[in-house]
Amino acid sequence: MKKTQNLFNTWGKITGKHYTDKQWLLSKWEVFEDMDWPDEKVDCMLQTIQDGLQLRPQDILLDLGCGGGWILDRIKPLVSDVIGVDFSFEMIHHARDTFPQEKLLCGKIGQLPLGDNICDKVLCYFVFINYETDEMVYASIRDIMRVLKPGGRALVGQLPDKDLSHLYDKAKEAYLAHYLETHSEEKSLRDIHRIPQKLYDRKSLEIFLEQENIFYQFRDSFNPFYRAGQPETIPWRFDLILEKQ
Repeated sequence: MKKTQNLFNTWGKITGKHYTDKQWLLSKWEVFEDMDWPDEKVDCMLQTIQDGLQLRPQDILLDLGCGGGWILDRIKPLVSDVIGVDFSFEMIHHARDTFPQEKLLCGKIGQLPLGDNICDKVLCYFVFINYETDEMVYASIRDIMRVLKPGGRALVGQLPDKDLSHLYDKAKEAYLAHYLETHSEEKSLRDIHRIPQKLYDRKSLEIFLEQENIFYQFRDSFNPFYRAGQPETIPWRFDLILEKQ
């Protein structure tokens, strides 16, 4: 995980503040072309997050893997207070420039520098995709449950489904073809500095969650290749909803 942490710090240094107003790490080919996601796509993603977390005005929200704060900025008007955590100091540095009044911390999920039972909702989006081992996944889930208040709810989003990875490959190929209709092909930072994408076996995850007595549900994820005429959610990635009883 240290290698991945160093890589995110490198990305933060390369891009500077240029991408603090967009979730460039969620994009694939848009990075060097300096494209923004269409409002329709952003709204679609944010709605799936809001629906999954069931956000309320009185909630304290913890965003794990907050990066430069792009999602955090859009969600904070919906809740009472927000906390952002990222393992990359460079990402937190940029986020602090954008949100000087917010609680922003550098830390790792699984070893969060936070007390027990402190937040109503936890968002962890496009983070578990970068994990390397099941042990890291399990430690992170335990830590998320620790910081949640009783009755709290967490959304761990965009977990690649091992059994449906061939559908992801097809969707990626189709999206690239669509992209190249209007843009030249450029290698993104993710292409140049590749990170292994962890694939998840739902049954193994279910066994762990049931052993831990954690209430959970799976649902289809927001379509990261969304464009007009395409489905808003897809089965080849899934979201994990956790609730603390």
